[in-house]
Amino acid sequence: MTSISVVAKNSSPGTQDSGLIPPRSILLPLNPEGIGTPWRECLSSYLQRLADSYCVGPNRLCEDIVTPKITSLRFDQIKHCWKLPSFNGPGLGPMKWAHELSQLTSVQNLHALTLVPIRNLVSVRELMAAERRWCPLCYEEDEANGETPYARLLWEIAPVLACPIHGVRLANHCACTPGQAIPTRSRKFLPNLCWSCGMKLHASTASSLQAATAVEMRYSRLVANLLGGTLFDARAIAETTSGFQGFLHRAAPKCLDKQTVGLAKAMGAPKASFHGWLNGKNLPIFSRMITIADECGVSLHEVILGGPEGNTTTSTCEAIGLQTNRRKSHSCKNTLSDIGIQLKSALSQTPPISLTGLARQLAMNARTLREMHPDLARQISKRWLEWNRLEVSNRKQTRESLMREAAESLASEGLTVTRKRLSALLEGRMVIFSRDSKNLCKKICDEVNQRLQLG
Repeated sequence: MTSISVVAKNSSPGTQDSGLIPPRSILLPLNPEGIGTPWRECLSSYLQRLADSYCVGPNRLCEDIVTPKITSLRFDQIKHCWKLPSFNGPGLGPMKWAHELSQLTSVQNLHALTLVPIRNLVSVRELMAAERRWCPLCYEEDEANGETPYARLLWEIAPVLACPIHGVRLANHCACTPGQAIPTRSRKFLPNLCWSCGMKLHASTASSLQAATAVEMRYSRLVANLLGGTLFDARAIAETTSGFQGFLHRAAPKCLDKQTVGLAKAMGAPKASFHGWLNGKNLPIFSRMITIADECGVSLHEVILGGPEGNTTTSTCEAIGLQTNRRKSHSCKNTLSDIGIQLKSALSQTPPISLTGLARQLAMNARTLREMHPDLARQISKRWLEWNRLEVSNRKQTRESLMREAAESLASEGLTVTRKRLSALLEGRMVIFSRDSKNLCKKICDEVNQRLQLG
């Protein structure tokens, strides 16, 4: 059985000269990567590297060392919780994990590896990505420069779909098949490795890279500037309240024809929701805040806190060569003929676009488009619904084929097919989480197991 040894760490250079016993940390004082930059490491990546320094898996480290110290939250008692999207989020669970890891390693400011610094400033809805994502070129660059590959916190945020450095979309699955999966005990959990087949992620996904769009790049740069700002460099967690309401009242009217409601039209936001934001009753989802910052040509810090950050973020952006693409103030009004022309061109667009998405591009509301051009709007909606049904059907077929292939692989080894074994075999490719997925998995398991018994 692997044992985890105790590591000594001096708190200051003068402790040895004074003859005092230096303070000791229970775990290795591993320094996180990317601190002070927009490319800061996420907490789950730090935990994986810390466990690998002891030649054990993150589950073993959590179960033996960390989890027994956190007993107040049910979330924290799950030894697999480091795989959950919420582990790097702004909740109370990540805050306690960062605190306990700081106590165990004597490394301060680990809460900056999560979104805890903005926990009171943004809405948690649709904030974290539901699956593991990465930029293959970033991992390849880390390895080429002889640096430690690590997962960026930027990749864990749901609205970020592209890498601001390399201009490519983030990858979310390895190219391996269920038959290439290695046994669970032989797997090595590191940020740059596939947790199913063990291959390096930049090697297995390099052939499927896609170029990011201009909008995706602007949104990614806005979030990167926020992560590189002063909010994440603070030593203590600030109890600042959101200044989003104040921003809407002060800044938004100056950006869009001196009419605050013009911003709601540009975003395609419902009137009731927008008035709730103005009155401070609730906050929009994070992707809405990014859209507002992009529409008004300001930083996310100014949108979240209601005022500019100062010179810190500007110098950070200049140092890394990132400048937010600020669009000029524009009018939300379009002529009737121009709208008709754009609606007709949308009918031939591939892939089809929804009426709501088209309304956002035109800085209008979908209801207004239906009233102005009911026939064209109906055709656009019908075309998109047919395409969406086909896409959903194709995804279901792909999911079913992956499950059947994994089930047959288990059956060929003489193992009883269960949902737990299928989930372990398909780890990194798909998650059996929804009710439909669980029902489909149960159906396939029953069919394969029945055939095994008859055979």
